Amino acid sequence: MGRDGKSFKKGYIPLKSSTEYRTSKLDLARNIKVFDKLWKRGLLPKDFKQHYFLTWLAYSNGNASKLSKALGLHRNTIIWVFKNLKINKTYKFRILWRNHQMKSLKQSFHKQFNSFFKKMGGKPSFKPLENKSLVALWLMKMPPKAVKTHFVLWALRSGFTRKQVSQKLDISERSMHRIRFNGAQKSSKMGQWLAPLKPTVKDWYPNRKVT
Repeated sequence: MGRDGKSFKKGYIPLKSSTEYRTSKLDLARNIKVFDKLWKRGLLPKDFKQHYFLTWLAYSNGNASKLSKALGLHRNTIIWVFKNLKINKTYKFRILWRNHQMKSLKQSFHKQFNSFFKKMGGKPSFKPLENKSLVALWLMKMPPKAVKTHFVLWALRSGFTRKQVSQKLDISERSMHRIRFNGAQKSSKMGQWLAPLKPTVKDWYPNRKVT
């Protein structure tokens, strides 16, 4: 029985196995390219928050507890995030999502979510292939911090100054330094996520003289 007292339609799709989205170097290298286009469009890391959390909520079939476990966040934190996204009742989202799935049983998850995100009035809008890459990256468990680090790398490579990047992200110089330092460490988590981009020390510190 659903929390609204009604039985869910027979045949709804249960939580898909996370093995559908494996973190391979090839998949990461292919999908991470999507950010270059999106940065050029003027998007910023904060603009992906809604898409990121709604992807995971849909993948967890609207179950906040499963989502909390998948992302390693406290359930109250998850509820707070969705209240900020103007989703006060996740179980209502679950009903809408399951009904949407019933109408597209043969479609892959990313296609189902793409049409659902548009139906929900999700912002910003993404093209089908952009959505596909983003969904793949999220479900590989690419963290929001890695998205921000990617933006910093792209911006510095594109000729933006350190101050300009800090202003765009509304962060302090100290935070900017920490992002660059972590990104430049190939063995760090951020360094591993950005490995397909093959960043060099010169990319992270364009004004530094290399001896």
